[in-house]
Order: sequence, then structure tokens, then C-alpha cells
Amino acid sequence: MKRVCITLITSFILFSCMSGANKSFALGQQGHQIVCQLAFNNLNHRQQQSLQNWVAQISPRHKSQINHRLHRDKNATLTFSDACVWADAIRHIDTYKPFSTWHYVNVERDDLRATGFGCPRGCIIQAMITHDQQWRENRPVTDRLEALLFLSHWFGDIHQPLHVSFQSDRGGNDTLVIDSANKCTNLHQVWDTCLVRDIAMTDQQWQIRFVDYQKSQNLEFIDQLRLPTVVSWANESLFITRNPRLQYCHTQGGNWCYPVAGDIFYNRHYIEQNKHLLQQQILLSALRLRAYLAATL
Repeated sequence: MKRVCITLITSFILFSCMSGANKSFALGQQGHQIVCQLAFNNLNHRQQQSLQNWVAQISPRHKSQINHRLHRDKNATLTFSDACVWADAIRHIDTYKPFSTWHYVNVERDDLRATGFGCPRGCIIQAMITHDQQWRENRPVTDRLEALLFLSHWFGDIHQPLHVSFQSDRGGNDTLVIDSANKCTNLHQVWDTCLVRDIAMTDQQWQIRFVDYQKSQNLEFIDQLRLPTVVSWANESLFITRNPRLQYCHTQGGNWCYPVAGDIFYNRHYIEQNKHLLQQQILLSALRLRAYLAATL
């Protein structure tokens, strides 16, 4: 696959896209919105307009579901970054309940690699391959729109470490933490919402970090999601999941990653220890999503 460098955005685009830079995102959706806003900001005008046209075709019912998820008026105008929470907003609808397992992939505690095989109910690796095909094929608009909305969400999920984790504790949902602010109760929540919120970066700070980060990356031109590529992304997350710094698990001389004994404190020290890992994953997710959208819109 040929490799190309992502073109740096111009000062004009940076200024125009970062208006309202101190806007705060809805808690619980912030990571997805940051990823998608960064990807959108760094597309060219034609590509941005194409995305806006796709978002405008979201049905009134699903628009209402997204706005409800974001705690807004049901008729509020949607941006692309708003639409990236769609896959969470519709999870309770019967039609979409079978997709609930597609947000993550589980591995055994002694697995050093995820494969994407052995997911009888589906997992995020299979989801990305399936919806990539659905997006690129000549299908009805509603099918392609659904694929686009799923994919934009999957890019965020596969880069969240605890979405590639262990079934035995439901991806950290059963791994409790002690938070002096009483806002975070488990480790999955820490990495889904609390850590993103507590590093407290503005849109403009994220954009600056994005530009700096892309300079250091020789990113592939992503015109199709192939299984080896998606599996490699999942394994990047699994490597972080097994990092002792997360306090999710620890090894004792072998591959088996045991649950951490004792209390896990979510505090300033934990944030400082892990914020760079989270920032890296958000930026990497945004870079890859931007490259994919630029190639397929």
C-alpha cells in the first residue's frame, strides 16, 4: 500500500475550524467527539461538505436519539462530531441490540495478541471490516450512512485500550476504583470518560497537538480496512491494556495478566501517569480516521 504524508492544514482552516475552541463536550461522549472533530477539521473543504451532507440525512428519530444522548434539544443541528456518538445513542433500540458486542473485543488473560476470530456474537475487529465494505459498496444511501456512522465510532472504540481487554471483568467495568471526587466508579469508566475530561484540553490545544503529532507520523493512505491493519490497531490497544501503569492487571513472570490486588485510586497521580497514553490514542485514532475519510469520501 503506498504511503503518503498527511498534508498540514493551512492557518485559515485552523482558524475557521477552531472557532468556539472552549466548547465543552457532553460527558461520556467527549472522546468520540474529539476524535471526529479533529478528523473533520483536517479534511479539505469538499470532504467536509460531503460529510455534512451525509449527516444531514440522519433521520429525525435518530437525530433525536443523538441529541438526547448529548443532553440537548431533540431538534438541535448535528455536526459530524455529534453524529459520531450515534452508535451509542441507538444501542437500546431493538434493531441495533445485536450490535452491542461490536464495540469491543475480548481476549483471554494470557493472550498477547487479539485475532478477531472466535467472536461468535461479533466484535469490533469484524465490525470495522463489515462496515468498511458496506460504506464502500454501491448500496442504498441509508445503508452507507449507517456504515459511515458506525465506522466513525469504531475508530474511537478500537483505540480505547479497555475496549480490547478481558471478558472476566467485562473490560474493566467490574474493576472498581476509588475516586475522591466520586465521579468514576470503575476502570472502564475512567478510560471512557473521566480521564478525557480531567486532562481538560481545549479544542485548540487538541488541534495543535494533532498538527504536531501528524508531523511525526508516516501515515498510510487508508482507502480500505483490511483485517491485518485492524488487528494491528487492536493489538496496539491490548499492549496498553496490559501496561502496569493502567493498574488493570499485572504479570508474574508469565503471560497471564492477573487482576490487581488492592485498591485502585483514581487521582492526580493516576491522571499524570496515563494522560500521555490517552492523548496518543486519541490523536492516532483521529489521524487514521482522517486518512480513511479523505480516501473514501
